[in-house]
Amino acid sequence: MGSRAASRSGFVDYGAYIRSAEWERKARAARERAGFRCQVCNDHHQVLHTHHRTYARLGHERPSDLTVLCADCHRLFEKVGKGADCRHKKRWSVWSRLWRRLITH
Repeated sequence: MGSRAASRSGFVDYGAYIRSAEWERKARAARERAGFRCQVCNDHHQVLHTHHRTYARLGHERPSDLTVLCADCHRLFEKVGKGADCRHKKRWSVWSRLWRRLITH
């Protein structure tokens, strides 16, 4: 990997990695591939987050390991992923269908 975020044991310090130039390059490339739009709701006006779909290859991510989400969709995913009730049922319904599509392709 070449990043200071990698330890000698091969484990990655997540915080250091997310602050690294290497991660910023990968995150930017993901946003470029997504056309600088949220891959769930297609919004392009909000701040975009590059979200790890898996941490299995942290530091060695494949493009398919990353998903670009707007702040709202990322917040919603984190809430629902942690078991919180979703009050945005209509948006969640659309979001969950799109998310399933994203993770199966």
